[in-house]
Amino acid sequence: MHPVARTSQPCFRGVALAGLLRAARQYDADSVEGALAHHASDALRTTLQSLDPRSWYPAQAHLELLDLLLVHVAGEDRTILADLARQAMAGDLRGIYRVLLRVMSPTWVVAHSERFLGAYLNYGMVEILDRTIVSARVRFTLDPSNEAFWAALPGAIRGTVEASGAEHVRVLLAEHERPDSAVYRLSWD
Repeated sequence: MHPVARTSQPCFRGVALAGLLRAARQYDADSVEGALAHHASDALRTTLQSLDPRSWYPAQAHLELLDLLLVHVAGEDRTILADLARQAMAGDLRGIYRVLLRVMSPTWVVAHSERFLGAYLNYGMVEILDRTIVSARVRFTLDPSNEAFWAALPGAIRGTVEASGAEHVRVLLAEHERPDSAVYRLSWD
């Protein structure tokens, strides 16, 4: 899958693929390489070989990578995949982003979650259903998505909120409304 124009189809930025791959290799490099060699599509392998973190790629590449990681690296354990996504976000939000996020509060980060989402993908919607100084209820609507995406999302959310300096961040699925939409309860100290 080659880089595409941001507006031509549902896309993820290459940094999302690179971050997940980096976190997964740190967790179990042998399983990652085995999954890519034996179970990945040719298109995904080609994408990962020439990956540019700043470019946009068809959403299918990201969704396929998440599926491979869930099945062949995490052994179907959704908490492991969520933790890989959390580590990927922590790695992505280093440097100047980390400094900026530390200045902002977790509440600010949640209030601007659609902006964060837009940095990684060009489709989907985020709706803040309610928010306090230490919690929020947020609806994400994304199509295309898959089971592995919904398993990873709580980790990505947690990593983003933690980057703002929040501690004891919890992200719980409140309601999976339909295959392309879910509501999460977030809380932090």
